[in-house]
Amino acid sequence: MQKRILRNFIFTGKNILSKLVFIIKYNFSTLILFELFHKGLALFFIWPSIRYIFDILIKSLHIVYLNMDNFIKVLTNPMSIVLIILSVIILAFYAFLNLPL
Repeated sequence: MQKRILRNFIFTGKNILSKLVFIIKYNFSTLILFELFHKGLALFFIWPSIRYIFDILIKSLHIVYLNMDNFIKVLTNPMSIVLIILSVIILAFYAFLNLPL
């Protein structure tokens, strides 16, 4: 009896692969819907919001393009610090959604 129970907990490569294939086949539509939602969220919300924040930052500092001379100006401006923190919060939210639970 003890050996039979222990045998169920021994994972081999073939056993894990067969369980993975079974789970994917069982939940394929749910998996596809979640991936579409997840990637769509990144494509239509996260990326444009970060880009919009960056554009606001560049326009508020009256910079045409970012180079090493302007980079110090960007990092020392209080408005840019707030916008960078906002960008980090948005990216942290997206990373939180990306965590395997």
